Amino acid sequence: AGLLTAAAVWISLTIAYRSRPIYAPSSPEQANLDRYRAALDPVRKLVFIGVPVALGLFSGAAAMAQWETVLLWLNRQPFGIEDEQFNMDVGFFVFTLPFLNILVSFATLVLGLSLLAGLLTHYIYGGIQLQSPGERTTKAARIHIVVLAAAILAVRAVSYWLERFSLTTTQHSLITGLTYTDVNAVLPTRGVLAIAAALVAVFFISTIWTKTWRLPIIGIVGLVVVALLVGGAYPALIQSLRVRPSEAQLEAPYIQRNIDATLQAYDLGEAEFIPYNA
Repeated sequence: AGLLTAAAVWISLTIAYRSRPIYAPSSPEQANLDRYRAALDPVRKLVFIGVPVALGLFSGAAAMAQWETVLLWLNRQPFGIEDEQFNMDVGFFVFTLPFLNILVSFATLVLGLSLLAGLLTHYIYGGIQLQSPGERTTKAARIHIVVLAAAILAVRAVSYWLERFSLTTTQHSLITGLTYTDVNAVLPTRGVLAIAAALVAVFFISTIWTKTWRLPIIGIVGLVVVALLVGGAYPALIQSLRVRPSEAQLEAPYIQRNIDATLQAYDLGEAEFIPYNA
């Protein structure tokens, strides 16, 4: 994990530096950046090695804590029992899903650090100009940034999709697992958010040819609005207006699922229950 993080950040820094404009654009903003470039150039090679190494050590240390999850996935076994909602083997939720969540988190971290490194380098060396009256990015900087941003959004789409399966192990006040609100509100909204994030990733890629940031910005704003309204407000409304007035009736099937799963987990499914009249 440390090596992958360091390599990704170093590649992003190198691409941004090598694709810099030969002559920094003439503007007050770039004049102010001249002293930063002058101070950075003598130690640039050291910075371009030291920063990736430091970030790689940080990422590697974080990944080391996940050794048990990785080891469980490498030695995964099927349970021979399917869950009630997705009809998938329970082993997927115990062994594979936690490992996939680690991969998604790691990919988000690496891509985010690479994007940040690229943005800073492009800005310092004139590839990005925040106050330019014309085009604010060079073609190389635009392609570099949109590819990384699109990759982050694609990973986010995968994350939203995996969150659907993670609902099977969500802790609630009464039970662990899917509730009425999860099945009828949260589950479909996570699918909608996954599709929305994938579309915004396509919007970012389209910037390579359209040369305008309008569509990606609209997409990001739309994704945030959808996440707030569809991902947060809608399930809350279903819970308060639909579930609470009839909670005992609506949650009964999901409570029974939890009871059946618990009995199965403790190998008590074949136990005989005898009423005892005290």
